[in-house]
Amino acid sequence: DSASYTPGFVRGWFEVEVNCKPDNLAASHRIILEEISRLQRELVGEKELAKVKRQKAAEHVFGQQTVQDQAESLGRSYLSTDDPLFDEQYVKGIQRVTPQQIQAVARKYFRPERENTVTINPLGTGSQSGSEASVAAAESDVVKKTLPNGLTLLVKRHAVQPLVTVQAFVKAGILADTDADSGLASLTTSMMTKGTSKYTAAQIADYFDSIGGAISVDSQRNSSYLTCATLTEDFPVALDYCDQVLFHPTFPADEFAKEKAPQLTRIAARKGNPQAEVMDYWATLLPEDTPFHRTVTGTVDTVAKLTVADAKAMHRKYFSPGNMVLAVYGDIDPAKTLAELERRFGGLPRQDIEFPRWPDAHFAKSEKRAVLKNQQQGTSMVLLSYPIVSVNAQQERDAL
Repeated sequence: DSASYTPGFVRGWFEVEVNCKPDNLAASHRIILEEISRLQRELVGEKELAKVKRQKAAEHVFGQQTVQDQAESLGRSYLSTDDPLFDEQYVKGIQRVTPQQIQAVARKYFRPERENTVTINPLGTGSQSGSEASVAAAESDVVKKTLPNGLTLLVKRHAVQPLVTVQAFVKAGILADTDADSGLASLTTSMMTKGTSKYTAAQIADYFDSIGGAISVDSQRNSSYLTCATLTEDFPVALDYCDQVLFHPTFPADEFAKEKAPQLTRIAARKGNPQAEVMDYWATLLPEDTPFHRTVTGTVDTVAKLTVADAKAMHRKYFSPGNMVLAVYGDIDPAKTLAELERRFGGLPRQDIEFPRWPDAHFAKSEKRAVLKNQQQGTSMVLLSYPIVSVNAQQERDAL
């Protein structure tokens, strides 16, 4: 990928980024320099230039789809250039660029003495890789253990930086919702950091703000999950907060009302985003015997009816050890961390969950077409979808 960045507060730069195996690094660097040399020697073709100009124009339009996007563009442009419409003028200027101008810029700026090259190599590779012992000390294999209550633990030392990340996944999300309470998993997870039996919402927020860490709980199609990231020295205390958020949220009524209102607003706002709108509409066309005909955030009608009792019931059922995978990666001692996780979570009661049985696959008997009128002028979208195999058919999915 290549990109240029010209902020208003510093001189800009042009960059080319490549991801490759360490053995291919030198060859990749050579190819990049060859392409830059071509820009300096040869004029860009008119057809190629026209395509890029069209792409930049479309990029600008698609970047203005929501009022938030438009406000950000106006503010950023005014801050950098004193012209709130600079982004629009910039795109118009791109349409006037000639092949000769591109060649002149390449010759002026893409010079060997101006080049800076940064490489990040995997542990154990590169000229500064260090001894095998130091690499082994920095990274370990993944240790997996399933506790008697069903909780699956994954622990790995990766001590390149003094950081620790905790992630806990449960099978839930849309799978845990019904047509009557669509959006419940999303609302429930947003409530889990809003108060526990030991900490208030303010205490949770203040603690992670004070250490420069982060904790959040979210919900998507197949799962609901917690993510926590801290410095190594803060991990022991942060783990207690994770414990509380995962297994002991209290769902205060006042916080519930505060969380429900923004979710209703986000649902309504999706109609102002053509991409979100077409995806939501597409979901309604899926077979009703699959959970994926529902959306993650639900509908205004279903979310408006949700109660604190609904959220508590959803959490009690799905955030149980037997339905959870808890992973701790980072600058840790794997053995000590595993022992602490067993001590802290091993005594939780086992609770098995029986999910509904959904069809492994759907095969359309005939083509289905539907048209949704775009609420925003200047953009149009076409979405094509095909029924394929189940997520469990790994070999077929790999081929796809």
